Amino acid sequence: MSESNALRAFFKGFGINAYDEQQALSVNPDADMPYIVYSLSEGSQGEKVSVTADMWYRPKNDGEKTDRVKNSIYETVGTGLVIPFERGAMLIQPDKTFCKAGRDTKNPELRKKSIYLTARFFLKRGADL
Repeated sequence: MSESNALRAFFKGFGINAYDEQQALSVNPDADMPYIVYSLSEGSQGEKVSVTADMWYRPKNDGEKTDRVKNSIYETVGTGLVIPFERGAMLIQPDKTFCKAGRDTKNPELRKKSIYLTARFFLKRGADL
């Protein structure tokens, strides 16, 4: 499993769909609310990189659910969580600013909660990022 797929599985474990930025281009937002779109910065062995997970939702229908998901992510990650992938593992930690609320500039009915994490990669001997 790749790094991106490992993150997707992690986020999907909280009961809502998750997509990387490329997959999100083909998502039908009306059919899939709420959902997470995540991005993972590139980095090298041992380097700390940023992970952003935007949780999109409609406040009338999904506000409480997304609050529960956000809190569950925070509790699960704690001070650090190791997520294995094919070529090694990544240590996920909450960033100083864990979550910020926002709106969609094109559709005022949509909201997002941006979750900020960091990841540090540890590769198996002989593996490249």
